[in-house]
Amino acid sequence: MIFANSKLNKIDKLKFLVSLIGIFVLTSYLFAQQKGIKPAGNGQQSIVNGQQSIVNNQKSIVNNTYAVVVGISDYQDPGIPDLRFADRDAEAFANYLRSPAGGSLDNDHLKLITNKGATGAQISIALDWLIEVANERDNVIIYFSGHGDVEAKRITQPGYLLGWDAPSRVYMSGGTVNVRDLQEIVTTLSVQNKARVILITDACHSGKLSGNEINGAQLTGQNLARQFANEIKILSCQPNEYSIEGEQWGGGRGAFSYNLVNGLYGMADANNDLTVNLKEIGRYLEDHVTEEVAPVKQNPKIIGDPIEHLAHIDQKLLADIRSGDASKIAMFSNIESRGIEEEVLSKLDTSILEMYYKFRKALEKKTLLEPANACAEIWYKQLMTEPGLSRLYSTMTRNYAAALQDEAQQVINIWLEADIAKVECIRKNINLNSIPRQLSRAAELLGEGHYMYRPLLARKLLFDGIVLMGGSTKANIKLGHELLSIFQKAQVMEPNSPLPWRKMAQLYAGKIFKPDSAFFCATQALNLAPKWVLVYADLCQMFNGKKETSLAKMALDSAEAIDAQNPYILIRKADWLRNLGGTSNLESSVSLYQKYIESGKELYSCLMISYANSLERLKRIAEAEQALKIATALDSTKSFAWNNLGNLYYGRERYVEAEAAYNKAVIVDSTSVKAWGNLGYLYYETQRYEEAEIAYRRAITLDSTYVKAWGNLGELYFDQKKLSKAEATLKKTIELDSLYYYDYYLLGLVYFKTNRLELARQSFLKAIELNTNFAPAILGVAYLLTADGKSEEALTQLEKAIQKGSTYEQLEKDEDLARLRLAPEWKTFIKKYFPQQSKD
Repeated sequence: MIFANSKLNKIDKLKFLVSLIGIFVLTSYLFAQQKGIKPAGNGQQSIVNGQQSIVNNQKSIVNNTYAVVVGISDYQDPGIPDLRFADRDAEAFANYLRSPAGGSLDNDHLKLITNKGATGAQISIALDWLIEVANERDNVIIYFSGHGDVEAKRITQPGYLLGWDAPSRVYMSGGTVNVRDLQEIVTTLSVQNKARVILITDACHSGKLSGNEINGAQLTGQNLARQFANEIKILSCQPNEYSIEGEQWGGGRGAFSYNLVNGLYGMADANNDLTVNLKEIGRYLEDHVTEEVAPVKQNPKIIGDPIEHLAHIDQKLLADIRSGDASKIAMFSNIESRGIEEEVLSKLDTSILEMYYKFRKALEKKTLLEPANACAEIWYKQLMTEPGLSRLYSTMTRNYAAALQDEAQQVINIWLEADIAKVECIRKNINLNSIPRQLSRAAELLGEGHYMYRPLLARKLLFDGIVLMGGSTKANIKLGHELLSIFQKAQVMEPNSPLPWRKMAQLYAGKIFKPDSAFFCATQALNLAPKWVLVYADLCQMFNGKKETSLAKMALDSAEAIDAQNPYILIRKADWLRNLGGTSNLESSVSLYQKYIESGKELYSCLMISYANSLERLKRIAEAEQALKIATALDSTKSFAWNNLGNLYYGRERYVEAEAAYNKAVIVDSTSVKAWGNLGYLYYETQRYEEAEIAYRRAITLDSTYVKAWGNLGELYFDQKKLSKAEATLKKTIELDSLYYYDYYLLGLVYFKTNRLELARQSFLKAIELNTNFAPAILGVAYLLTADGKSEEALTQLEKAIQKGSTYEQLEKDEDLARLRLAPEWKTFIKKYFPQQSKD
């Protein structure tokens, strides 16, 4: 890196070795201009005739800044390996220069050339342009991100920066910028034009280049540093290290460039004085780059006066960056080491090569921990004992750890993005049950000293809780507090993550039912991710499910304040209107959907399902059926629409069509728990008990916490008089959901039939406690009193049951009331409550 400066003699700025070897005198010099970077220094700052000036020791300096920014990822010659994000790094640096923090450069002052446009000739023309336009006291910035190399076996040459059209073997034939020529350009700008020059290069990427055998990339970087030696240098890495790039840095950037630009925006301002000096940028890079590329090594090197100012800070831009950074979930990505890899593998025997490629293929296919004898884990352990692979150990470890985190990261990203189509299919496309083990192994690989260790353990806890929570939102205080403890630990370990707060909000809205706490947790989640509509959409849905319409409306209002046009919010609002009941509310719900459909916006399967539900409530069955058929066409790979279509047919006693729809649901998704449960219930209702048992058991195998399937299976066993099986199954149901009153009633019947009357009484009373309007449980108490010969008390219970909905037909056919019907009081009782049906 170079800083050639007519006054300062500060020269050196080639960011080799993934380097931004330079950005240093984004300092007092780089920052005073009409179109340039803000001044950073001790002088008084003022605006004169639209120009910025610095007044320092009675000297006024007014200058412009001109910049040439080059980034090449896609090289023309296949012999030069492409990079992934060098062009993005250049674009990000150009955007910094365009911003108020970087000087607000316009197109008259900034030339950005990337990839195919960055030929050797175009780079040279741009550099000539700098000589033409730069004047005394102007600032000049030259930024290059791409490959640097020397020609094979010519160790004394200064090296080349490779343009897009560089040949892979004979660099002197064109398409390149010779480092010696670059030095002359910089010297001309600084000595003849008397401009202040900043040269930034990021050219030490790994790859199989012409000079690979003599470490061409490193030699080029060293030569640049030697040619342009100066008091200030910012090097992206040490000799024999490479510049690392990956997905986790800004969605695809170099680790050094990403953190350098962020640091210059103000993230490196450790003492909050609204400037960044060399010491601060050095500490920031050390804290971030070295940590974030681990276990691969990349250690930035800073040389120069530590108090040299590099940048003034635009507080609004910095606030935006910090706000966005606070809401991000830390990622961990794999990296490439193509040049090193080719060299190492060329020296291995066939058996080790074969195992290495099996390991890489397993990472691609996500065959990570299973099957035990043919997965990435077994091959990784064997490969890590091979001395010939020692140079790839850290890369292999990082890439394996990244693969182990990938599924969890996908789920996290989908949730935070709140893409309605993707969220609906998470459980179908990704096995959540395997994620905790993957995250645990990733943390073990990286070790306690790695910056991702605690976040990984936090996410393991998060997914432990999610798996345990399952799909049920029914109240269960014991399970709710167990889950709450898990999510609280996750939140403490990864405090910047909004995900545990979202899950805690769901717990308080569903299993524990403390609405104030639910809204508090939702607020905490939104503080970390202010635009996350999913949080309040969740609460609205859960309160809707509990018929808590006023609470649902509070959540809905909060969600609409974030994004009223989001399809999620539309569905929740329509659901809320549907829950309110009444024809006008149902019609309003339907109108919302129709307005959305007519707008021509993208349709979603779940949206059409909800639309069909509102139509069905209005008895517009044909329209509801059509909406569900559209839903199946929108996403024929998911079971939800087929399930709902089956339910519509079932409710109309169109059992043949219902069975066909449920079967279609399990064909397109054999893991659909609800589809198997619905199919089982249809078989049960049509007295196909053997098939019903198979379907219920399939649902339970897929989700051992699926309360409805357990309860239905218990009822099936009871009807078949398999009382011991019924008892065990119903106890399991109650264990899963202690508030499931119907199963307490069925268990009471089992106890009654097996003459365990006190246990029966306790079960019936528990069912009544959970639902005071549940007439069958009240009848159960009447059975017990009848069996005990207490006819008068039994009739009192019968009177309560009638008030709760029991009918004459039920009472006359109930075999457990046969003895009571023989009592002399029976006829009088029936005549009193059912005068139309009584006979004299």
